[in-house]
Amino acid sequence: MALAFLRWTFRLLMVLIVFQGVCVMFYYTPNTHSSRDGMTDALRQMHCAKLRRKFSIIKPAKSVNLQSFTRGLSDFMSCPYRSNTTEREVNRLSLQFFCNATGSLFLTKRNTAVNQTIPYETSFTSTFTMNATLHSMLPEDFPWSGRRLGRCAVVGSGGILKNSSCGSEIDSADFVIRFNLASINDSDVGLKTDLITINPSQIRL
Repeated sequence: MALAFLRWTFRLLMVLIVFQGVCVMFYYTPNTHSSRDGMTDALRQMHCAKLRRKFSIIKPAKSVNLQSFTRGLSDFMSCPYRSNTTEREVNRLSLQFFCNATGSLFLTKRNTAVNQTIPYETSFTSTFTMNATLHSMLPEDFPWSGRRLGRCAVVGSGGILKNSSCGSEIDSADFVIRFNLASINDSDVGLKTDLITINPSQIRL
């Protein structure tokens, strides 16, 4: 009787041990996957941080491996956007100190006078003397004078936005800058325009 009881107890223990082993296997498997996914996310974040540092430093290069550069740029473009407030403010102060972009980005009636000599950006010798006709066409002041903008859209003229359906997103920006009198439409590039740049070659006076 005692032997039978011991055998029954031993079998019960074996079942419990196997059952617990199965439970442990199922219990640890999800954690293994989640830690593996966490490790993958960590590696992806480290890779993106490395790419951000790489593409935030602009320096001349004697030679460029185009394939490697293109692959790195493609990886960088697929990284999630992360705003760097400190770097943004440093860049803002640097631009203001070196070129006063907010005060002399383009000509206005406030910062330009008739008969004032205007140097060309691409030439150290050529200049233009502001005449009354062109001066009358200048805006009174910068359109963003006295206010900070939340979201800006800068739209080029290279045609990359064709069939992109980005028009509504561009029009939702607080301020839209367009280059070189490019064509506009509501589907791909939007209709809202706050500032247009014109290449000197497009001006015929």
